[in-house]
Amino acid sequence: MAARKYCVQHDEKTKRRIQASQLLNRLILFANGRINMTTAQVLAAKIVIAKSIPDVKSVEHSGPDGGAIPHAHTHTLTPEEAYFRMVRNDEGLPRK
Repeated sequence: MAARKYCVQHDEKTKRRIQASQLLNRLILFANGRINMTTAQVLAAKIVIAKSIPDVKSVEHSGPDGGAIPHAHTHTLTPEEAYFRMVRNDEGLPRK
């Protein structure tokens, strides 16, 4: 096999993600019954993956007392005003 012309240097974050993806691949193989892993190996892989790849968590925004967030419109356009704003510039003045 020919040697690489350019040596790729990954930063530490990229190296950790590559290692975590390798562990994740092993966990997937274990889950599909293709390889065997001990309980300690599974727990260790899970910990390393959790430190390398952040979990995706949902975020919910709420207003006062957990209710809806109040939203006030400063000005509501009629359909005609919206049309004229669209065909003219933002100030509502005719184009030159």
